[in-house]
Amino acid sequence: MNSPRQEAYQILIDRLLTSVSSEEPEILRTNRDLLDPGLVQTMLRVAADLAKRGDPTQANRLMNIAGSLMGVSGNSFTQITPQEYFDFLMQLLGTIHDSNGNLQKVDSLLRSNLNLLDQNLASQLASFAKENLPEFEPELAQHMALDIFKLSQLLVDFPMGNREHNLEIAITGYEIFTSVFTQQNFPEIWAEIQNSLGNTIKAETLQQAIIHYNAALEIRTREDFPTNHIETQFNLGLAYRDAGQLTAAFKAIEIAIDTLESLQIEIASGLETDPHKLYACMVEVCLELGKQQPEYYNRALEFVERSKARHLVELLVRKNLYPKRNFYTNQNDYQKTCYLLDQLRRQIPAKQRQLEACGDWKYQLENRSTKLRIQQELNYLQQQWDNLLQEINKVDPRFKSIQQVEPISFSDILALTDDRTAIAQWYIAEDKIVTFVTLARSPHPRVWQSQSQNLKALTDLASYEPIDQLGQVLRQLCQILQIDEILDQIPSGCDRLILIPHRWLHLLPLHALRLKGQPNKCLLDRFPRGVRYAPSCQLWQLSQNQQRYNFSHLFAIQDPTSDLVYTNLEVAAICSFFPSAEVLVKQDADEAATKVDGNLLEAHCIHFCCHGEFNFNLPLDSALILAQDIRLSLAEIFRLNLERCRLVTLSACETGKLDPMRDNEYIGWPSSFLYAGSPSVVSSLWRVDDLATTLLLGRFYENIRKHHLLEAGDIAIALKDAQTWLRDLTSSECETILNQLKPKIDQILTRTPKKERKLVAVAIEDAIKKIRSRRPYPFANPYYWAGFTATGF
Repeated sequence: MNSPRQEAYQILIDRLLTSVSSEEPEILRTNRDLLDPGLVQTMLRVAADLAKRGDPTQANRLMNIAGSLMGVSGNSFTQITPQEYFDFLMQLLGTIHDSNGNLQKVDSLLRSNLNLLDQNLASQLASFAKENLPEFEPELAQHMALDIFKLSQLLVDFPMGNREHNLEIAITGYEIFTSVFTQQNFPEIWAEIQNSLGNTIKAETLQQAIIHYNAALEIRTREDFPTNHIETQFNLGLAYRDAGQLTAAFKAIEIAIDTLESLQIEIASGLETDPHKLYACMVEVCLELGKQQPEYYNRALEFVERSKARHLVELLVRKNLYPKRNFYTNQNDYQKTCYLLDQLRRQIPAKQRQLEACGDWKYQLENRSTKLRIQQELNYLQQQWDNLLQEINKVDPRFKSIQQVEPISFSDILALTDDRTAIAQWYIAEDKIVTFVTLARSPHPRVWQSQSQNLKALTDLASYEPIDQLGQVLRQLCQILQIDEILDQIPSGCDRLILIPHRWLHLLPLHALRLKGQPNKCLLDRFPRGVRYAPSCQLWQLSQNQQRYNFSHLFAIQDPTSDLVYTNLEVAAICSFFPSAEVLVKQDADEAATKVDGNLLEAHCIHFCCHGEFNFNLPLDSALILAQDIRLSLAEIFRLNLERCRLVTLSACETGKLDPMRDNEYIGWPSSFLYAGSPSVVSSLWRVDDLATTLLLGRFYENIRKHHLLEAGDIAIALKDAQTWLRDLTSSECETILNQLKPKIDQILTRTPKKERKLVAVAIEDAIKKIRSRRPYPFANPYYWAGFTATGF
C-alpha cells in the first residue's frame, strides 16, 4: 500500500503533467514540503512508465523537472563541490576512452548523475581543457579531444536532464575539439565539427548556426567532398528557412539538390539525410516564396518534377538496365558500352564503401592521406560515369533519364500546353494537398493549397470499394480537391485536360469528377477533346516525342490462364478493326516466352487480356501473367524497345495500380510502357465488370478507327467517347447489343470444355440478368465506365 507521502507525490506529479509549463514554478513553490529525493525518485519512475507507454513528450517533461530539482537549475538538495564535478568529468572521459566504441556504460553513467549535468560541469570541462591540453603531447591531446567530442555527441541527443544545459556542455566540448583539430591542420575534421556545432546550437541561435555551416562549407566543397557538401548545404538551407530568410534558404537547398543530382546514385546513397527531404523542403520554401513572388511557383513545380524523376532513377538504377541494343548499328560498340557500364557499376559502390569505412576518426587521424586518395578516386570514377552517359545519350537519349535526374524547366512544361490544353498537377505535401494548374498564356502556374484536414479526408478515401462507394467518393473528392474552384479558372476555350496525380490520387478516377450543378456530367463532358493522364510532365514530354501514325498490326494475348470468359468476345471484336492481327490464345500463350518479344517489337497496337499482379514491396517485380509460369515484369518492360507501337491496352485487372505509400508512387505499368516507347497506354484502376469491359473496349477501338491518323489526344478522345457512350447507354439500346452478341456467346459456350460449360453458361446468364435489372441506364454507375484511363500522348 502506498504511504500518504507517496500518494502526495503522485497527486503533485499529476498536477504538473496536466498544467502548462509556465505554471510549474508556482506549483512547485506551493508544495515545497514535498520537494525531496523521494519525489525525484518517484518522478523518474513515472517518467520511465510514460516512456514505455509511448508518451515520450510527457516523460521528457517530467525528467526535466526532476533534473531541475536535483540541482540542474541550482536548487540542489545538497551542495555539489567543484571536486565532485571534476571527479565525475574524469570518470566520464575515462569510461569513454575505455569503451572501444560501445558507449552504453557512458549513457548509464549520465543517467545516474543527472544532478551533475549543468553549467558547472561545462565550466569544469573548459577549465580542464585550458589547463591540460596545451601541456599534453600532440597525440595524447588529440585522443583526449576525441573523447571530449564523443561526450558532446552523446549529450546532443541525450533525452534526460535539462536540454539547455546538455547542449551547453556539448558546445563547450565541440569548441575544445576544434582548438586541437584546427582548420589548418585537420580541415576535414574541423569542417565536420563546424557542421555539428551548427546542428547543436540551431535551436538556440540560428544566426550563429548559419556562421558555423558557412565555415564548414569552406572545406566541404562540391568538388572535393560532394556528399558532405550536400549535407551541410541542406543544413544551411534549413537554418535560413527557420530564420525566415527564404530566398537564402532557396539558394542553399538548390545547390544541395544540384550537387545531389550530379552524383551517381550509389555515391549519393552514402548520405545521412534522406535525399527526398531536400525536394520536399524545397517545394515548401518555393510555395511560401510564391505567395509574394509568383515566379517561385514555377520553381516549385519544377522541383516536384525533379523529385519524381529522382524516384524513378533510384528504382531503375538498381536493376542494371542497359541502352537499347537495336539503337546501335555496331554491336561491338554496344558490347563495349555495356562492359564499361558494368565495370563502373561495380567500381563505384566498392569505392563508396571504402570511403564510408574511413569515417571513423581514429582511422582518419592515422590514414588521412588514404581517405583523401579514395575520395579523389571516387570523384574520378564519377567523371568517367558522366562521360559514359554523355556518349550513350548520343545513341539512346532515353537511357540517361533513368540513370540520373534530367530536370524539366517550367518553360518546357508550358510548351506541353496550347490555348486549348490545360494541365492540372497535384502534389501531396506532408500536411496538405497542393494543386498546380498550368495554362498556355499564363507565365506562372495557378496554385491551390488545401487545409490539413483535406489530406486526412483524401487518405480515408483511398480504400474505397468501386462498385458500392464510387459515387459518394467522387462527390467527396470534388470538395477535397476544390474542383469547382479550379475549373472556374480554366478558360472555356480549353477543351483538353491533362491530369498528373500524386500518391493516393493515382488510385482515383479523376476524369469522372462531377461538374457543379450537373450531377450526371463529369470532367469528360467539360473537356470534349479528352482527359488524359501522365505520370509526370517529363514522361509525358517523352511520349510526345514518340508520335506514330501506323496502326494496322495488332498483337493480343487472350486469356492465357483460361479463366477470363469474355476475353473471347473482346478480342474477336477488336481484331475486326485491324488488317493484320497476331493473337496468342489460351494454350498458345504457353509459347509466350518465344513469341512475345518479337511480336511486341513489331506491333502497332498491343492488347493484353490477362491478369496482373502488383508487388507493393518490389514494384519492378510486378508482372502481367502471360501463362502459368511466364510473367512479364515491369523491369522487363522498361528494357523493351517498342519503337513501332502506338498504343498498349491493358485489359488486365488493376493495371493502373501502384503503391501510394512509397516514394516511387508513380512507378507502374503505364509509366513502364511509356518509357519502353509506346506513346499511349490504356489501363484500369480496378477490376471492371467483364461484360462492361467488352462493350467499352469494343466501342473504344471502333472510335479509334474513325481517326484517319492517330494524332495527339485521339486515344483519349476515343476512350472518352466510349465511356460516355456506355454511361448513357439505355436499356433498350443495350438489349439490341446483347441480341447481336448472342451468336458469339453461343460460340464461346460451344468451344468451352463440357465440364465447365454449364458453369460458364450460368455465369453469363446471371450477368445478363443483372444488366437487364439496372434500368433505365444499366451502366450509369461509374464503376462500369470510369475504370479505364488513357495515359500519354
